[in-house]
Amino acid sequence: MRNLTLSEMMYTFPLNGFLISGDFQADIESYIEFKHIPSIKQNLDFEGFVFPLLRLSFGKNITVHTLTDGVIEKVKHTKIENMPNEIPNFMKKPFLIESRREKPLYDNVYSIGGFILNNEICLIIKEVENNTPGLFCQHEKASFDGRKIDDLNLIYNRNFTFDPSYVQARSRKDTFAFAIIFSLMLEAEKTPILIETKNDKPDKRAINTNKKLKNDTSWIIKRVYIDKVIRYENTSSESVAYDKTGKTLKNVIVNGFLRKQHYGNENSKEKWIYIESFGSKRWTNEYNTKIIVDVYDKVNN
Repeated sequence: MRNLTLSEMMYTFPLNGFLISGDFQADIESYIEFKHIPSIKQNLDFEGFVFPLLRLSFGKNITVHTLTDGVIEKVKHTKIENMPNEIPNFMKKPFLIESRREKPLYDNVYSIGGFILNNEICLIIKEVENNTPGLFCQHEKASFDGRKIDDLNLIYNRNFTFDPSYVQARSRKDTFAFAIIFSLMLEAEKTPILIETKNDKPDKRAINTNKKLKNDTSWIIKRVYIDKVIRYENTSSESVAYDKTGKTLKNVIVNGFLRKQHYGNENSKEKWIYIESFGSKRWTNEYNTKIIVDVYDKVNN
């Protein structure tokens, strides 16, 4: 049986007559009362509570951003030197990121959804369900302070009894890395990533067939794509003998990265700049060496 994405789960999420007003905080309070959710389950560590919050956070208009293979590869191989000091624009509103053609975004992750509640950014992640938790959530204070992704202290209630694989999934750093890098690339100067803006059409699968709900939800699918073909230069496989240490001068590709640049009056403002992948030369050992400046190479739990 094929694994469902987050958007597909949201398509069929049973509101059971609950009417969404569009006021997120008010809808949370009303939903808790409507569903008689006990206080012990009103916790950001409980997927059964966070998933309905993700649905409520969008209100009546839900947009799903679907990433092409080129975008996914760009994000996976892009580096940031420091975390942003404020939340990226894309993540300030509820969001849902998915791959196209039923492929994972990376590793075994198919979907990432997120919203902000009480100054915490909450992510809910959908994995392939074979021998994995399947659906899990993470949350982190939304006051970004320039930390490295490796220094994130992803919060979860240690008083709960969790299966080790579940704890491992919830504490993995590459989920936040992917969402943050993707968000920054959308707003960075010289970004190769574009969002489809024309001919937005509702997803036919999202039409609510239960007329009794009277909850007309608008679903929009936006394709995220690379705006041009990237051509690398100086990628010849030729090498030059160096010395008796056995090193050679090789042509390599340094993957793209994000950095901040000061501008404006007395350089008082900052903006993100995307630096495209470029050819370079490195003294390396004779065996093949792959140089990737990528957070995913060193992320650990």
